Amino acid sequence: MKKIRVVLMAVVCCFIASQVLAFPIKDQSEEQNGRVEYQAGYPGFIKMAGTDAFYASFCIEPDRSIWTYSNYKVENVGDKSGGDLSDTTRWLYAAYNEGVFDNIALPGNVDSVGVLVQEGIWYSLDSSVNTSWKSSFDWLKGSTDTSWATYKDTWDIRSVTLSYYDAYHNKYNAQLQIVGESVPSEVPEPATMVLLGLGVAGLVGARKRYANK
Repeated sequence: MKKIRVVLMAVVCCFIASQVLAFPIKDQSEEQNGRVEYQAGYPGFIKMAGTDAFYASFCIEPDRSIWTYSNYKVENVGDKSGGDLSDTTRWLYAAYNEGVFDNIALPGNVDSVGVLVQEGIWYSLDSSVNTSWKSSFDWLKGSTDTSWATYKDTWDIRSVTLSYYDAYHNKYNAQLQIVGESVPSEVPEPATMVLLGLGVAGLVGARKRYANK
């Protein structure tokens, strides 16, 4: 009976562990001594050195510039709660990566949806800075009826601080980027629940048979 209890606990623990969501960018970068590659653009891309893992990224600080470079350090990764990011900012990131804006008509002075999203993100972070960013935000907002509530259970979106040493000016520079990844829902799928139920039922049955001997 003791053996059956141990097996049952292991099954339950494995199931719970499978539901835990992780954001690997910090751990993976630390395995590479905190270093990542960055490809500039709208969006940019942060790539884990030595792996195939990468994240689409948008700039959070319009007054700071970084460029394509293979040796950035990840100084900090924000919390999953996204306290430093508004729901609107996270919605723009998730909707872009879900392809919501892929087929919208672009304004005449814009050559990519990524540029609209970048300006929309800047506007969502500080609506007082640039009126043209508001136009980009309004253009995107008017193209869909989605919101952060649509994606908050399936996207983990955070801020990431990248830094590098500027040897020419003999100083360290840093910039905040927004990155994210699609994650499975924390609600177990029906098939998973059925399999777990069958496993528990089998263990209970085995225990009864053991008790009757």
